[in-house]
Amino acid sequence: MLKKSLIYFGMLLIAVVLLNSCGNSSSPQTEKAWFYENEFAKNSALHAKVENTIILDINSVQQLEGSEEHTVRYEYEERGEYVFCIDSDEKYIEKMILTDESSNRMLSVQKGDGCKNLYLDAGKYSMQITHDASKVPESGTVAFIHRPFSTNTENMLSDMNLTADSNPPYYALNVTGGSYDGQYLAAKKMDFLYYSKDRYLPYVFPNTKDFLAVVPLSESSNFKERRHLFTFKKDLSNNEAIEGYDWIPQQLIYGACVPDKILWTEDNDEFFCVDSQDESKMLEFPTKIFMSSLEHWPKPDPSNPDTKPVKFTMPVNLYLKEGNSNIYELWYEGGGYVPPSDSSLYAAENTLMYRTGASKGSSDSTEFTINYNMPLYKDGSNYVLKAGEVALSESCDLKGATYIISSNISQIPKAALLALPQIKAIRLGGHYTTLSLFNEENFSSLQVTIGMDDACLKEPIDFDTVNSIQVFNAKKKVLLSSHQCDYCNLAGADLSNLSLNSVSLRYANMTNIQFNNSELEKADMRYAKFYGANLNYTDLNGSTMCGAFLNGNTLSSDRAATLTGAYLKNVNLADSNLNGANFAFANFYSETSNGCIPSDCNYTRCASASGATLDNANFNNAYLNGTDFSNSTVLGTIFTNAVLVGTQFKNAILNRDKDTGASTNFSGAFIQGADFSNATVANTNFTSAYVDLVDVNGSLMFFKLNGSHSAFAGWTPAGDPVCTMSAYSAKTVTPSTDSTSTCPDGSSGGCDSVWQNPKVPMDKSPQPASYYTDTDPVCNNPIW
Repeated sequence: MLKKSLIYFGMLLIAVVLLNSCGNSSSPQTEKAWFYENEFAKNSALHAKVENTIILDINSVQQLEGSEEHTVRYEYEERGEYVFCIDSDEKYIEKMILTDESSNRMLSVQKGDGCKNLYLDAGKYSMQITHDASKVPESGTVAFIHRPFSTNTENMLSDMNLTADSNPPYYALNVTGGSYDGQYLAAKKMDFLYYSKDRYLPYVFPNTKDFLAVVPLSESSNFKERRHLFTFKKDLSNNEAIEGYDWIPQQLIYGACVPDKILWTEDNDEFFCVDSQDESKMLEFPTKIFMSSLEHWPKPDPSNPDTKPVKFTMPVNLYLKEGNSNIYELWYEGGGYVPPSDSSLYAAENTLMYRTGASKGSSDSTEFTINYNMPLYKDGSNYVLKAGEVALSESCDLKGATYIISSNISQIPKAALLALPQIKAIRLGGHYTTLSLFNEENFSSLQVTIGMDDACLKEPIDFDTVNSIQVFNAKKKVLLSSHQCDYCNLAGADLSNLSLNSVSLRYANMTNIQFNNSELEKADMRYAKFYGANLNYTDLNGSTMCGAFLNGNTLSSDRAATLTGAYLKNVNLADSNLNGANFAFANFYSETSNGCIPSDCNYTRCASASGATLDNANFNNAYLNGTDFSNSTVLGTIFTNAVLVGTQFKNAILNRDKDTGASTNFSGAFIQGADFSNATVANTNFTSAYVDLVDVNGSLMFFKLNGSHSAFAGWTPAGDPVCTMSAYSAKTVTPSTDSTSTCPDGSSGGCDSVWQNPKVPMDKSPQPASYYTDTDPVCNNPIW
């Protein structure tokens, strides 16, 4: 393993041996959340539990001691269903074989298989893993064996911004019985306008060719265009217009009910669902049924894509037939002139739906069932899955039509397959939910088992090859991945000097972890715990750490994270806790000088700590060009000699920390083009801060950063000075100050008249800097 890890483990092993007065290899193992791979070679009695995380050495061909074979021993304490997965995005792991204590092969999973499941007895097992060293970066990396956890469940943090009304579920209504048995209700596009003088035909929008009709599966265009999918608008009040179309006559929407008797009152033109034995007793409506207007899935006009999609909306109610749990009639509520019992709809010979009021009796009404187990949402990305639910989407990151499924489906309706031809993303709700897709009906001929989220399948699944779906709970789930270890407990692990680019460690516990000199470009570490972590000289370019915790706590002996000399270009630290963190000589900067407030954790187009707390953080000599600190809390924070050109401190709070007594310190800092609009500033030191109040359109500056800025992982030549160019687009917007603050010239009080009178001239600053107009710039050929 890694040298530091070996030293740590050696010391730990010696301590255990001394404590137990025993030198043999069967020493009792200590309770740990994770194990290094080499610990199993050193202790033959060591067996991990299914909840442990295993850190595998994934060595490159350049690492002579590297092996492409790995062995990990487990003791499974419970019998039951186990699921084993290799990450679909896996780069290095090729194969996993599971054997029992007698070396009998129990299971084999190849890369690309997804997941495989089998029933295992409690006992001891061995896992042999093979990786392809030829694909591994020269510095080597690691892989994790761990229990995967869901990232979008009802009890987790969510970026949800859609409501049930703005992103409702859509359902298919299937004809049951009669000559149209098995066909579907649809907003069918006709080739002619059909006007009905006698109002037998329910009203539709004027000047459209969409009519409510029943269609067979052979008319596949209706299903591919999703014209067979409907939602039921809720909570419409009396005479309320639908979607702004106030010409549609409305009356009170009664909802669905299972009446023993319908009581009609001619005096006030109302009806009630009542108990046949006691007409004064109102019956409750089933809460399962959404009621009111029927609206089909709106589709844009392909001939004019700029036009807003037309919605087919009708004031129709569902009537749940007495004694049935899922058989309905449609009642038309457009006119309000006849009782709903006489205005149910039926499918005529021309497939159009007509009212029964004049020539047909309600006994001839067409009956429907609703496919409740496969609702389709227009956008699944913000749907918060409950435990036991799965999402199948046509688009990566679920940003498109998405089925939400929560139960086994022995036969997927053909209409559902036509509406969603491909699956490009899968999300599982709850930590244990697992999904199996079968080629045949009734769960026959397994195609693939999926035990983890996949935001964008490299090879989409053709949905028409799936004929049944099984959703089940697998509490014993194991994932092999060099790509992610979300929610893992890696506290105290040493992952220094490694290539871990694009790794996902969301919500992980990384208290006291070592990432020194590692490459973590484009890593996803949102909401992770970094208490006491060491990320010195780590390359974090383009990573997201939004909502992360870099402060200290009792587990880190109150020591906060250190990121000395780290490279954080365009890193998202919005809403993070950075209290006490050390960013001395770090490069936390944006490509642009305009600042940004990330819309979500995925936004990594600029460097941002907007909304973060930075109390007592240390940014001494940091390069912070264009970083956004708006809406942040800045108490006792150190920015001495830092480059803060074009930074944003809008609405920030800058003051002394009451606990430590330390003031926020900008002495010697470069704040040309910075914006302190609406910032609350007190007890802040601006001695020798450098300000530009002249260039209203901004300017360019050059900085010569010392070698501490270029010693991070992957940069060559490491430790050499770096020439940078910082641009800003407007003059400095200075903060309002009072007598508690110190001005650039060293005086106290309001600084308005002395902002450009630094006590130490800029050409004498320990941080070499010059304007692009200077005849003798501090450096040429900027590389940042």
